[in-house]
Amino acid sequence: MAGGGTNPLVAGYPRLAASLDAALARLAASASAPPASSSTTAAAPHPPAPLSRRHAALAASALAPARAAWAAAASARAAGAAASALGAPGPRAPPPPSAAIQRLVARLHDVLTDASGPGGGSGGSAAPGPASAALPALAGAAAGVGVTAAAERLSAMCGSGLPDPAAQADPAWAARAAALTSAGSELHRSLAALLPRCPPAGAAALAGPLETLAGVVARTAAPAFGGAADAAAAAIARSHAGAPYGPAAAASSSTPSPWVGELGDGLAGFRAGFLARLVPPLPSSGGGEGGGGGARGASAAAAQSIPSALLTRLASRVAALTVRHACLARPVAQPAGAAQLARDLAEVEAAVVEECGVSSSGRRGGGGGAAGVAAAAAAPPHPQPLAALRALRRLVLIPTPDLAAPASRDLLRALDPVDAAHFLLGRGPAVVESPASAAGQPPPAYGAWLDAAPPGAALAAVRAAVAAAGSAAHLEPSAAVVVPLLEEVCGKK
Repeated sequence: MAGGGTNPLVAGYPRLAASLDAALARLAASASAPPASSSTTAAAPHPPAPLSRRHAALAASALAPARAAWAAAASARAAGAAASALGAPGPRAPPPPSAAIQRLVARLHDVLTDASGPGGGSGGSAAPGPASAALPALAGAAAGVGVTAAAERLSAMCGSGLPDPAAQADPAWAARAAALTSAGSELHRSLAALLPRCPPAGAAALAGPLETLAGVVARTAAPAFGGAADAAAAAIARSHAGAPYGPAAAASSSTPSPWVGELGDGLAGFRAGFLARLVPPLPSSGGGEGGGGGARGASAAAAQSIPSALLTRLASRVAALTVRHACLARPVAQPAGAAQLARDLAEVEAAVVEECGVSSSGRRGGGGGAAGVAAAAAAPPHPQPLAALRALRRLVLIPTPDLAAPASRDLLRALDPVDAAHFLLGRGPAVVESPASAAGQPPPAYGAWLDAAPPGAALAAVRAAVAAAGSAAHLEPSAAVVVPLLEEVCGKK
């Protein structure tokens, strides 16, 4: 039978507990039955009398040794299943194949379902009796022992952290990292899908170990995703080289700027070198991964794998950085420079959609969220960076006098306030010095400061730049439109 241990009493504890609960229920029912009466009038049925707390405590304590032995045996069986599936831990151990992961899922499922027994504490609508009440939590904790053991072994297989960037470029490292990420993600996704069918106490006991496993998977994949993010940030920072949107921009140019090609090549290389090695590979744009959410928040973790959530985070980061540096671009000549910038923004959006599998709505196909670690990565904060990227692409083509129109204000609201303020500053009076120039920082360094600075400090820098220009800022025609908008975005001091 699916229980733990070789002792029949220990292995059959769920069945024994269910039998004792049934016997106690019959006793309670008979004790509440009306006595035989000479009256010919049928007595109204009496509900069963509830067991006293003393009887419930006696029933629970009578089987305490067998219950503890069953829990220990189930925990040992779950840990043994993890050891068998993942093999010996170590940085040189081979990654477990999918078949081994699914065998582990099946063994852990046995532990979870064994707690119900015939007519036991999970699955029915009636509340479990005193002897079976603790079983769901014990089963969840026992399965959690196996999940924790699997997480520890996967962590050991990753070694003491990930290698330097040169080693990350090695195809052998990429293949191993992708295999370990795939194994851990498959285990997490499969077990998370079981949670909606578990009793609440069992699901709660298993949630913590699943969070531990999710953290290990995320740490395994993080260097690959982090390397892609760093390469993308470096390419975007080079968007300021040579002032590509200044007066020298060619009005008839149909070629993206060099930094856009570099960014697209980097994302394509990341997909080919790492994402395509995942099993199964992440879907391309419009693909969709997994189903929608479930009745519980934990069930939503099954809808989106951890690598998929990390890819969404990468796409959001690329879009957000692109918007930030495009808003810092000065000068942007009209109309040629603005047209070139809009063209580059469209190319970046296409690269993010194509290489990161993000739909036009800014989310990965298939929807769904992810719990714990993945939840932080699954849905970008409002405003969504890809929506901001599309809004900025339209904004750069709008003439300055039309920025105060309602449609333009809607587009401005799609941007982060810090980005909107710097975009408006670029459209404002030429006498207003940019905060980057005032601080003696090149735009890439100033952009890095904006990433780390509180939004209030960044907006204060914009207000200070306008104030430093004094009354001269209000003498230029653009001031009538831009200055009031800046006051709305930054807030009047």
